[in-house]
Amino acid sequence: MRDALFSDRSRQPIGLTALAGMGGIGKTVLAQALTRDEVVQQAFPDGIVWITMGRESKYDLVTTFREVGKALGALGDELQGYDTELACINQYKTSLKQKAALIVVDDVWKKSDLDPFLAESPRSRLLFTTRDASIARFIGAQEHTAELLALEQSRELLAAWAGLGSKPLPPEADAIIDECGNLPLALSVIGALLRDASPEVWNDTLDLLRKADLAAIADQLPPGQESFFRAVEVSFKTLAPEMQKRYQALAVLLEDMAAALPILETLWGVNDAEARRISRHLVDRSLAHWEGVKAGGAGQEGTKQGDAKQEEKTGSIRLHDLQLDYVRAQYPHREALDLIHGALRLSSHVVERDPGQFASQLLGRLLPYVQPQEALPPIPFVQQFTSCLVEGAPRPWLRPLRPALVPPGTALLRTLSGHSDSVNSVAVSAAGRRAVSASRKTLSGHSAGVEGVAMSCGRAAGGLGFLG
Repeated sequence: MRDALFSDRSRQPIGLTALAGMGGIGKTVLAQALTRDEVVQQAFPDGIVWITMGRESKYDLVTTFREVGKALGALGDELQGYDTELACINQYKTSLKQKAALIVVDDVWKKSDLDPFLAESPRSRLLFTTRDASIARFIGAQEHTAELLALEQSRELLAAWAGLGSKPLPPEADAIIDECGNLPLALSVIGALLRDASPEVWNDTLDLLRKADLAAIADQLPPGQESFFRAVEVSFKTLAPEMQKRYQALAVLLEDMAAALPILETLWGVNDAEARRISRHLVDRSLAHWEGVKAGGAGQEGTKQGDAKQEEKTGSIRLHDLQLDYVRAQYPHREALDLIHGALRLSSHVVERDPGQFASQLLGRLLPYVQPQEALPPIPFVQQFTSCLVEGAPRPWLRPLRPALVPPGTALLRTLSGHSDSVNSVAVSAAGRRAVSASRKTLSGHSAGVEGVAMSCGRAAGGLGFLG
C-alpha cells in the first residue's frame, strides 16, 4: 500500500490512491497503520490530515476545512479566509500547492465527497478508502485492494483475539474461520467471544455459526456481508438479556457518531460508572470500539493497553457501520427510528459540541410526535423512546414541556454554523444544490454588513450578487 501511495501513475495533479475493499475488511485500520509508518511520516513533513466521510456524511465543509487548514499550519489571519465553502476550497488549494502533505479521506461513498479535496500539489498525496472501486477508476486513482485474509493470517488474528498467544488453536478453528469468511471484523467478534474459552465452547460456537438464522432481518441488511452478520448474531445471542437491550438501544446513533458517556447514560438509564462498565464489556466482545480506536484494531496486548487508556480518557464508544446495520435491523419500528435519526441529525451540531444536551434536544424535536396534533399524529414507538429519554437523562437537565424545536420530517434539513453574527439573507440556486447566506461580520471585502444576497443563472459573474 505504501508503494501504491508513492506511485506516480495517477492521472491527476495530485497523487491519488484508493484503498478499496468490502466492509469489515480493515481498510481504515490499514490506512491508520500507513499514517503511523515512519517512512510515510518523513515523506510528508507538512502534515498528515485525516477526514472521515461515511455513508451518512454530515460534515460541515467550512468547519472541516478550517481544521484541515490548522493541520497544514494555517494560523491567525490565514484562518480568517476560511469563512465560506468557496473561500475554504481556494485557501486549501493555495496552501496545499507548495506543501508535502498526506490527505486521508476515510469511508468515501460517492465521488462528490472527494471533489473539494482534489488540488494541484506535486509533493502531496490524497489517499481515500472506499467500498466502491469504480470511484477510483472514474477519477484515475492508483488502486490498492484490501483482500480477505489468507488462512494463516486468519489463524493469527483469531488466536490474538481469543487470547491464545502462541498456544495451538483448537481443531474447530479452521472451520470457524471458514464460517467467518476470512473477514477480519467477523474474526474479531468471534475471537473475542472465545477468549479463554474451553474446547467445548469452541465446538458450540462453530455449531451456532452454522445454524445462525438471519431470516427475520435479512431484508434490512446490506447484501454480501452474511459472514459478518452471522458472527455478530452469535455473539449478540450470548449476551445477557439486559445487555442485549442495551446494545439494541445504540440503533438510534448516526453512522460514525461517537456515543459519549452522557448519551450512553441516557440511552441505558445508568450512571457514568455503569455506562463505562457496559461499554468495556461491548468493546471486549468486539461489538463496539473506543472512540479514536478503529474497529478491528485490537487483538494484541499493546493495542489493548492503548484501548484502556483511551477508555479512561473519553469513555466514548463507536459502532462500525456494519454493527450499526445489525442493531438497526432489529429495531421494531422503522418509521420511528427514521424520525429519531432525523431529530438527531437536526441537533447534531449541538450534541457533538455538548453531549449532555442529547436528551433535551431529541425530546424537544420529537414532542410533536408524542403530543397529539392535527398535522403530526402520535407514534407509539416514538412515545416509548421519549419516555426512556426522560427516565435516563442525567440530572439536572433542561426538559422541554412543549414542542420547542423544529421536528424531523419538516422543511429543515440541517443547521450549519460558521457566521459570527445574525444571518440577514439566504439565496438558493435554481437547482437547489447551493445556498449563499449574508451576515454582518463573516465575509471580508465589504465596508459594512451584508444585508442581502441573490443568485442568478449568469455564469460570467459567478451567479452571485451582494447588497452591502
